[in-house]
Amino acid sequence: MRTSTVTANSVSSLVKSKITRFNRGRVFTPDNLNISGSREAILRALSRLVVSGVIKRVYKGVYYKPEISTLFKGRPLPPSLSETVKVISRANGEKIQVHGALAANKLGLSNQVPMIKVFYTSGPTREIVIGGSRVKFVHTSNEALFEAKEPAVAMAVAAMYYLGKDLVDKEKVERIKSNLTEDQFEKLKEMKLTGWMKSALHAA
Repeated sequence: MRTSTVTANSVSSLVKSKITRFNRGRVFTPDNLNISGSREAILRALSRLVVSGVIKRVYKGVYYKPEISTLFKGRPLPPSLSETVKVISRANGEKIQVHGALAANKLGLSNQVPMIKVFYTSGPTREIVIGGSRVKFVHTSNEALFEAKEPAVAMAVAAMYYLGKDLVDKEKVERIKSNLTEDQFEKLKEMKLTGWMKSALHAA
């Protein structure tokens, strides 16, 4: 009995020590702690830190070390939604990409702004709540959406995929091009895209 108590205390100390070294604003899962010990002991330690206000639980199995606002009397800021989504997707072993509706808006190709955050995913379609915000994941088997390593290039692919063949004209391709460096635009053209996307890009 004494050995298990010591082990639990040791795990709790390790969890506290690890989180102390995290930068404020860090979103993480228990696996990100890289601590040896029983998962139950790690989760209990995290729960105690949630109760004491050191960290917050923003989603099932996802935690956040609050960043403190310097403008609003030291109030904790909400976690980055995009970063939280990335942490969730990595934990689930799924690929993730910003949805084309948001990408098109950010690139100046559309005036429509999605009411909720939407992401393409290689995982199942679902809707969840993260820190009070609704987030939707839309399944797609289109690997091209996840191929690009650079965010700007990936956003261009997502926007074109969302708008479709009839709306992606020469003007919109020029707008996409203006948002990318020359090297990024060349990488976009070299990707394994559908025929109409290739034709539109090479006509620019």
